[in-house]
Amino acid sequence: EIYGHCGMSFILSSLVLGLGKVGTHYDIFPLKMIGFALFIPAVFLIVSPIIALKGRGKPKSKDFTTTTSLVTTGIYQIVRHPMSLGMVIGAIGLMLTFQSILSVILGTAAIFCLYIYSKKEDTFNIEQFGDSYKEYKKKVPMWNIIIKGLRK
Repeated sequence: EIYGHCGMSFILSSLVLGLGKVGTHYDIFPLKMIGFALFIPAVFLIVSPIIALKGRGKPKSKDFTTTTSLVTTGIYQIVRHPMSLGMVIGAIGLMLTFQSILSVILGTAAIFCLYIYSKKEDTFNIEQFGDSYKEYKKKVPMWNIIIKGLRK
């Protein structure tokens, strides 16, 4: 979990420093608009898995991450780690919105941490769900929703 928390910390740091106008910022308007537009899929990818895990994951407690059932429907039919992907898209959105060296460094660090986190989560899920997760992993990409969409 440390990688996920570090990735989130880098994203939040980028947000705070960007809003505080720390460092040199560029102002390329089309890139800012793309950055703002990326927040829409980012929020969707972060929120929809929470709803899916609470409803279909049969969590042991109120914490949606304590699922006891493998969820392979909804957003999980398209991407294995939608929350991480949402945070990656959000990090890219922040880089494009704030357009500073600092936001690029923090965003890149966040993406790296979230990638490692997703890989480690695959290992954890294989331990928890066994062969059913291995089969699911073969069918559903970790982050690449474009290729998954092209496969259908």
